[in-house]
Amino acid sequence: MMIQVDTNQVITAVSGAAHLGYDDGELLGQPITVIIPAQHHAGHHTGFNRLVTTGVKKILGTWLTLPAINKSGAEQMVNLVLTEEKGPDGSHSIIAYLK
Repeated sequence: MMIQVDTNQVITAVSGAAHLGYDDGELLGQPITVIIPAQHHAGHHTGFNRLVTTGVKKILGTWLTLPAINKSGAEQMVNLVLTEEKGPDGSHSIIAYLK
């Protein structure tokens, strides 16, 4: 599964969303927190904002095992790695690959 988010933490591209029980189109335009458990929202926002504002990359390129929220609302463990893309206009996109 691949999920791309913009600097507003909005999902801009998805493929393979069935991994979490969704159709790809269901996640487009949603905040990334729709699949992040509530207890991890603060940590996610802190890390995301640090990356975008300072460029400090603490977990990019490292495989992690974390809980995600599937379509039924249940947590399921996923393995994911994050990468960053910078646009010519200075914009950032973060891409998560989940398995």
